[in-house]
Amino acid sequence: MRPPSLLPILSLPAALVVGALLPASSAGAAGAGGYTVQPATPRGHGVIQQVTAVMVAPAGIDRNFTRGDVVAALQEDDAFYDAETGGTVRLAAESVTDWIEPDDPSVSCKDYASINRFAQQYSGWTPGPDKHLLAIVPDGTQCAYTNNSEQTDSVDAGGVSFVSSANPDIIAHELGHSFSLHHQSSVQCTSGWDFDAADGLPSDCVRLEYGNTTDVMGSAYTFYPLSASTLDRMGVVSHRAVPTCGGSRRIPIRTLSAGYGAQRVVSWADPQEPSVVYYVQYRDEVDQSEYDYLWDSPFKVDRGSGVQIIRSDPQGAAGGSTLVRPGDDSPSAELVRAGETVPLIHGMSVSVAAIDEVAHVATVDVTVPCGAGGRTVSPRADQDALSDSSSTEQAGEMTEMTGMGQLAAMPGMPPMTEASLGRDPSDVTDVLRGVR
Repeated sequence: MRPPSLLPILSLPAALVVGALLPASSAGAAGAGGYTVQPATPRGHGVIQQVTAVMVAPAGIDRNFTRGDVVAALQEDDAFYDAETGGTVRLAAESVTDWIEPDDPSVSCKDYASINRFAQQYSGWTPGPDKHLLAIVPDGTQCAYTNNSEQTDSVDAGGVSFVSSANPDIIAHELGHSFSLHHQSSVQCTSGWDFDAADGLPSDCVRLEYGNTTDVMGSAYTFYPLSASTLDRMGVVSHRAVPTCGGSRRIPIRTLSAGYGAQRVVSWADPQEPSVVYYVQYRDEVDQSEYDYLWDSPFKVDRGSGVQIIRSDPQGAAGGSTLVRPGDDSPSAELVRAGETVPLIHGMSVSVAAIDEVAHVATVDVTVPCGAGGRTVSPRADQDALSDSSSTEQAGEMTEMTGMGQLAAMPGMPPMTEASLGRDPSDVTDVLRGVR
């Protein structure tokens, strides 16, 4: 949907002004179908994120990708985040080493903390805003078969990430945590699409930590357009349609690959639980190939067009949970079909009136009751309240997550386990199993 554009990143000066935001409709502007349109409120400052990448291969380890692969991945990640955030997030490589063999035998690629310490000492990197240390080891079982990162509260916080892959999706995911992004999960219940988590996740519901299979912060393993909840964490949902309370509101939305300046998202807060935010977005089949010009992932999943409904993650408000059709284990289980109605809790609902795969537009009918005083409860576009459960972990304290079930393996890739160790998910970092 957008013209190909791959920008070199190795020579970007720190003071370069990049990616001016496209104009958005003014907040509160009346929509044609009983809704208002809100502009983006970026949480970042548009400063280029400087990445120091150190490739570490202890003695006897097969070096199975090259410095050029890492440089290319960072270029692709820059182009991806630039397009998705309207220029709010850009990347530049401060430096990228070739493979380095440490003299210290205690530095093991099966121990990411030792790799992180070595990478920091070797490069002289110091923590700071918009500064990222990316420690890289070869992939495969010869090294730690995990990837992880510091979880931050701010787009501009900077941080330390560890990867055992040069795949751009893995690097984009881990750097995403340093941009304050949390995992995009899924919840599937037996009793219906939605659930009331006021007293915890209901017993008939299963939450998968990486269950959103269409988002790089979930388990997409592919560059698909980012979900609305991921964009909202960075404050870059432009042209957000907020339905007026008290009746069914018909709202057209473009597919996510229509780009930053399009009206692509319907969003509102639950009037009974205003901390719970809902998002409705359309993923047309063309979104599957939107970023093939950057990286044509071998792990793409063949799925048709449909509407997704995402709500605040019940285990951490800073993330989003995609609602999944009960009893459906197909690749399209996250997608609401044309003619389908999804009842939500507290009298809310979403119906897909039509899907136009030629115009790449979905028409949805959204019903939201009024809140106190008969008012529409608007979602917090600035997402400030989403930081309350977040934490920033120091390098070397990042925790591998295990248990809590598995996501099915894709061809050529082992299963990805997800996590908790009995702690709040925001207090642990990531482990996405390596992709070959």
